[in-house]
Amino acid sequence: MNSTQPAYFGEIVASSLTTWTVQCWQLDTYPAFGSLIFLEYDGKCSFGIVSSIQTHSKDSSRTPFAFGKTLQELKQEQPHIFQLLTSTLTCIPLSYSENNLIIHEIPKRPAPIHTFAGACSTDLLKIFFENSSWMIPFFNLAQQNPLFDELLIALLRNGYEHRALSQESLQEIIDIFSLLTHDDYRKLKIFLQRIEVFIH
Repeated sequence: MNSTQPAYFGEIVASSLTTWTVQCWQLDTYPAFGSLIFLEYDGKCSFGIVSSIQTHSKDSSRTPFAFGKTLQELKQEQPHIFQLLTSTLTCIPLSYSENNLIIHEIPKRPAPIHTFAGACSTDLLKIFFENSSWMIPFFNLAQQNPLFDELLIALLRNGYEHRALSQESLQEIIDIFSLLTHDDYRKLKIFLQRIEVFIH
């Protein structure tokens, strides 16, 4: 795709049609919850949303221990313990590109293991948000997530803060949200109240 190259932060370590697991190269360097990430492989690209973040021990037989010291003290006195930790993201694939067009469906195959994951640039976010039909796979795949509403709000906030979400696109998203929630007035009202916090 003709767009700014993303800043890679990790790689795929587990993959299915509906979920990617990304291990981050650095413990504290990764996109926030609700961010859109970008994969590129075999001349294709895919978009996914960060739906969960976990920091944990690299060795399942060893767990972090509470030392009663501040983070800064631990980094100065025992920096080696941070080398035993890693951060992983769970991501939901939403779209893929074909012939330079974004298709808002889950990719046809799981992303290959060790594919690099990048944080989307503003240019890529604009391309993604041009068509609001990504809402369909999002609803189909993300509704089982206990943080479903938070995830959608975070994604929209991310797009708005990067100036990648136009007023027209936002209105289309609202219309689709209403349709997919069966015109649930109460749910729509709460949704509108929450996005008004960052669009005004």
